[in-house]
Amino acid sequence: MKKITVSIIAIFILVFNANSQIEKGNWLVGGNGSFSSIKEYVSQNNTSGLKYVLISTNIGHFLANQFAVGLRVKYSYQKSSYTGADANSYSEFGGGPFARYYFLKPEKQINIFSEINYQYTIANTSNTTDKANRSSFAFLAGPVIFFNNNIGLEFTIGYSTTKNHPSNSKTNALQFGIGLQIHLEKN
Repeated sequence: MKKITVSIIAIFILVFNANSQIEKGNWLVGGNGSFSSIKEYVSQNNTSGLKYVLISTNIGHFLANQFAVGLRVKYSYQKSSYTGADANSYSEFGGGPFARYYFLKPEKQINIFSEINYQYTIANTSNTTDKANRSSFAFLAGPVIFFNNNIGLEFTIGYSTTKNHPSNSKTNALQFGIGLQIHLEKN
């Protein structure tokens, strides 16, 4: 019973004393990652598989209270295989700037932010020597829940538009995400 009481008090203190560090001079560090493994049984003797890994990280600096700019870097790898065929792999590396604004005051445990970013990526495919590249713009927004002074869990919804080169095809996407950010206090 004593452990439960101490745990409840600790949670209460964390929840009601959480202040975000979104003030001028502070730093923002975070990212996310995902892994997918899919196996499809097309017929009794035919299967296909797909493995996908994505790692994205960012670092930013608050130029003013509630306003940060920074750099985001991402890497993704995809490998597909089919019965009776060689496996194909595809990797992509890129990065670009972002700007982010928090709408509520720093002392709020739950805040709302919006972000605009640009990414330039270079892609390599295993079955060709050609390199492709993409440029994309994205806008996203959502709430962030601060667990304490430094750690925030973000939920986002966004829209992106991507132009693929050299094919000049264009892709528009609706995005949903979850991420973790660490806000580092200035000294």
